[in-house]
Amino acid sequence: MGRFTSIGPPLMSNPSHHPPRMRFAVALLFCVALIAGCDQQAAIDRITPPEEAALAKRVLAQVAAREFLEVEKLFDPGLRGPQARASLEQMAQQFPAGEPRSIRTVGAFTSKNTTSNAVTHTVTFEYEYPGSWLLAEAVLQRRDAELVVLGVQVKRLERPLEESNRFSFAGKGIAHYAFLAIAVAIPLFIAYALAVCLKTPIPRRKWLWYIFIALGLVQVSLNWTSGALSIQPISLLLLGASFYRSGPVGPIVVSFALPLGAVVFLARRRSLVKQGGG
Repeated sequence: MGRFTSIGPPLMSNPSHHPPRMRFAVALLFCVALIAGCDQQAAIDRITPPEEAALAKRVLAQVAAREFLEVEKLFDPGLRGPQARASLEQMAQQFPAGEPRSIRTVGAFTSKNTTSNAVTHTVTFEYEYPGSWLLAEAVLQRRDAELVVLGVQVKRLERPLEESNRFSFAGKGIAHYAFLAIAVAIPLFIAYALAVCLKTPIPRRKWLWYIFIALGLVQVSLNWTSGALSIQPISLLLLGASFYRSGPVGPIVVSFALPLGAVVFLARRRSLVKQGGG
């Protein structure tokens, strides 16, 4: 992939063979991800504000056509100037010649400033041209009845995002294998602890143990495409793992959480049996 050419603040945040024993677990996780995310494109289309999306497409089309004066009229006053024109020139060079075969909305995000009541919309598109692709994003802000452009950026792609972010073991190292193995093992461990809990006589509030065991604490996530790790210290994850696609063509994110409840239960099981008279 090439580098982003942009104007305004940074916008976009917010691709071998695998061990045979892991095939079933990987396939199962992948099926869960497909079921959970099968309608993500429809969801993106629903949450994308039509007026803002139409303006974003128009601005990007004007950049491609080098109609810079029209684009600058829509800019926030702080973006205008000689440097903005130079950035627009560089962005225009990123667009291939001719009309795109398709324009697909691949991201939409809205935030509101509670102080000023300004609403900011970030819309991301994937452009398909004959033999090439482009990722483009526009940030627009509605201030009362006025809609201004806060930033634009474009980036050439070597292949479609869907292909780049496809779940694959090609080029993945030991860290990816280890992370996936943990993400598969933790739900199995939690399921075992739940089964043991079911058979264990606990005198009071047994249902609280089920909840404690079933939830993993402190979520660790891996972007399967880039290998980037993230940690959410304050989080709960059902059965201690998840496998999902962040957007219709976004990267697969594999997550696991520490099975603290399962560990505590198994460590205290004997004392719980004694309390129950077992």
